[in-house]
Amino acid sequence: MHMVLALSALSLTAITGKPHYYPIALRHKQRTMQLIREQIALNDIAAASNANVIVILMLCMFEISDNCQVSWSIHLSAALDLMRLASRGSSPTSVLTKLSPQVIEFVSRFFLVKDALGRTACGKVAKIKHEMVPVDSSEHIDPSIGCSYELVGVISRITDLSRDMRNPQIESDAWYAETLELEKHIDTVTQRLPSIYFQLPSVSHPSPETSEPYSKYLDETTILHNTSLLIQTSATLYFQATLRSLNPHSARARGLIEQIIKYTRQLSPNHLRSAHLWPLFVGAVYSTGNDEERVWFLDQFDILAKERRALVARGVLRRVKDIVESVWKRRDLDDHCDTDSAGAGAGAGRSSDQERGISPVEIGDWEKYVQPLSEGLCLG
Repeated sequence: MHMVLALSALSLTAITGKPHYYPIALRHKQRTMQLIREQIALNDIAAASNANVIVILMLCMFEISDNCQVSWSIHLSAALDLMRLASRGSSPTSVLTKLSPQVIEFVSRFFLVKDALGRTACGKVAKIKHEMVPVDSSEHIDPSIGCSYELVGVISRITDLSRDMRNPQIESDAWYAETLELEKHIDTVTQRLPSIYFQLPSVSHPSPETSEPYSKYLDETTILHNTSLLIQTSATLYFQATLRSLNPHSARARGLIEQIIKYTRQLSPNHLRSAHLWPLFVGAVYSTGNDEERVWFLDQFDILAKERRALVARGVLRRVKDIVESVWKRRDLDDHCDTDSAGAGAGAGRSSDQERGISPVEIGDWEKYVQPLSEGLCLG
């Protein structure tokens, strides 16, 4: 009950703009954490209950919604620890409190997406281990996340391979071969709409004479399809940025960003949701276009901030915008400091060794500008 009241008070703070609700939210959150700590101290096995796992998930949502406090990842780890305790069996003196399959599936899916997308920005190791996540790699799109779990797994694997680049124990030829295989996988991923979407009624599109935005007339099937394509395109850009050291000024980068903008325009402003935060972030931090393009990305974040159904995204947007603008400023400053000859070389073709990824002495654009600013960022 305390956690429900905490989230409710936090929501009222965001929606009404009245700050006096915020101390109430913090008070109920602290009481929740105190009660859970007491239960774990008394009997950690018994504390691994359905209710406590869901409460910790809500704690995670609270921290993300509260200007993306980095402690959200600590709560994620705590929930996973409780789930692991529940899966190991009972102690000789206590009876195991089993988690329901529905709770395990829901919480696993929730944290899988948060972990996979959040660590793309900072490059951290995965908190969720494969052996305890009962989530298949289905090619069907989950409407709640906007893409398939197969694609989420691909995104997570890109981050793992980007970490392996700095691991001296990894054999470079084997690493490069795996990146080639993953690159083909991204291009060939098939994301299928859930069957129920084919039963939804269609929506009439506006006539050419109307001045209303086209996105207002999109049906749920078109929205989900465009969202999945947007996330898949952003995954391609993320792959190229991290594993191929793609120059943000290159034609390939510009082409991918233009695709991201195209898919987003079809959804904005009426259908932007929390699921669109990650692809918008990936496109925005790699933008080297004119001021109009950058202002457009910032406008999309502002649209998300105003969306009542995107409370979690709203909580993190201030930090997201700060990171994006800092990346732009730092990259632009470095570009201006480079000599003309160095700038021309950076935009030209790379050697065959560089095409295999980033050399041990080279730092790519994503690693140089995005990762240092993005510790604990939530993008899911």
